[in-house]
Amino acid sequence: METTGGDFETGFSVTIHLSWRGKAPHQTIYGQLPPAPQIPELYRQWRSLYLAATRIIVPPGQVHNVASLEEQRSAGDALIAAMQTWLNHGSARELEFSLREELLHNESAQLILKTEDEYLQRLPWHRWSLFSRYKNLVMALHMPYPPQGKPLRWPVRILAILGNDDQISLQEDRAIISRFLPQANVEFLTKPSRQRVSDRLRDPKGWDILFLPVTATVIPRIPMA
Repeated sequence: METTGGDFETGFSVTIHLSWRGKAPHQTIYGQLPPAPQIPELYRQWRSLYLAATRIIVPPGQVHNVASLEEQRSAGDALIAAMQTWLNHGSARELEFSLREELLHNESAQLILKTEDEYLQRLPWHRWSLFSRYKNLVMALHMPYPPQGKPLRWPVRILAILGNDDQISLQEDRAIISRFLPQANVEFLTKPSRQRVSDRLRDPKGWDILFLPVTATVIPRIPMA
C-alpha cells in the first residue's frame, strides 16, 4: 500500500499492488484515505505523555508531577479510536472492502506500507479492523535503501604510531600489520614527537585506520582539531 500524495489535512492518494510472494503484481487497486487532521495532534499528545513518563527519573520518596499511566492509556485509546473511525469511513472503507475480496482467511499475507508521511509510519496499524478479521495478515513498513556512500578507498591508509620499545616490541608490531594487512598503505611513526604526530594526523589525504598499540602516557593529549 503506497501513498502517492496528500496529507492528513487533504487526504491521501493510495495505490495498492497485489502480488504473490516473489512475483510481479497481478492487480492494482487505486483509492483514497480521507482527511483526518486530528490524528497528528492526537499522536503528538500521546507521544508527549509517553516521553514525559520515560525520561524523568525521580529519587525515591520525592513528590513528582508526571503523566499518570491512566493519562497515557487515555491518550493512546483516543488515538486508536480516531484511527479506527478514520479507516472505517468512506473511501478508506472502500479500500478495506477491496482488500477483503482478495484475502483468504487461511493464508498468510503481508501488507507493506510505503509512505513518506511520518505519522502514517507511526500509527498502530495492527488495530485496524482489517487485521482483526484476518489473523494471518501482518503489517510491514517499507524502508527505502539508504543513499549509496562513497566507494571505499583501496588500498586503505594506516597511520601506525609505535611508542616506547621498552614496553612494546616495535618489530613485532610491524610484523603483525604487514602479515594481516599486506596490501595496505602503512606509514610507521616510531617514537614520534607530539608535533610530528599532530602534523601527520592532518595529512590532506586522510587516514582510514589509526593504529596505536601504546600506553596513554607515550603520546599525551594530541590535539585532533
